[in-house]
Amino acid sequence: MSSIAADRSERRRRLYPAADRRAGRFGGRLFSISRIPVPEGRGRGGRVPCSLWRFRIMFMPDRASACVLLAFRAVHGRHWKAKLLSLWSTGRDVDEADGAHLRHLRNQAGPSWLGQPTPRRWRAIERLAAPGDPVLAAVFLDRAREFHRGAQIGAPIAPAPALHLLAISCELGLKAHLLGHGWTDDALARDPRHDLVRALDEARQLGLPAPGRPLADFIKNLGPAYAVHRIDALVAGGYACDIGAVLCETTQLLDAVAACLSPAMPGAATLPTSSSPSA
Repeated sequence: MSSIAADRSERRRRLYPAADRRAGRFGGRLFSISRIPVPEGRGRGGRVPCSLWRFRIMFMPDRASACVLLAFRAVHGRHWKAKLLSLWSTGRDVDEADGAHLRHLRNQAGPSWLGQPTPRRWRAIERLAAPGDPVLAAVFLDRAREFHRGAQIGAPIAPAPALHLLAISCELGLKAHLLGHGWTDDALARDPRHDLVRALDEARQLGLPAPGRPLADFIKNLGPAYAVHRIDALVAGGYACDIGAVLCETTQLLDAVAACLSPAMPGAATLPTSSSPSA
């Protein structure tokens, strides 16, 4: 039995590098494999068996590539993926209009990426290609900064109201990012509404960097109560967090939003630091 297991392991070891070499013809990888750590006693060396490896989609195109890809899809109809794969495999993609973007997409993602995005990811790509509303996004970002300053001032005096102001700041900052990447104000009012967890997930789909652990935990734990206006009850029930750390992380979140919006909002990446409430 041990020789059979060793033989299977050897075949798998040869299989995946071979797939990577095939992908090299196209300038990208067919897939990325991540080994997930598991508790002691499961798998060898703290790793799951090869059969349980999880394949994760890691790639999201930039706005220019997304626009070109969607335009190619509109021109070539239902068989657009087969057409693009044919162009990539023969090297004729550069002969197309905006072929440089198609070649860049091939090199960055690899051909098999076309079949990987879910319908939700395709919607995110469509929003990424949309022009967005930079003016309204700037307004939301300015309001987020104001609520953040209010939370800084109120934190030593009234924790529960300060947490509420901080949650509002997070919501407005995340929605500013979404407004700059194809969402409309009406769509935000219908779908995420006051759901911080959902808003963060949608913003991450559109390129916002992941927040630090203090802010991620804050959104995860306080977000559901904020959505139903129950922060006071949550605090009365014993909820507590390092509000200073969350304030700092929120400043970094707003900085990241401003940086993502900066092509449409010159100079928008300047934010007051969380250590100076009067700024």
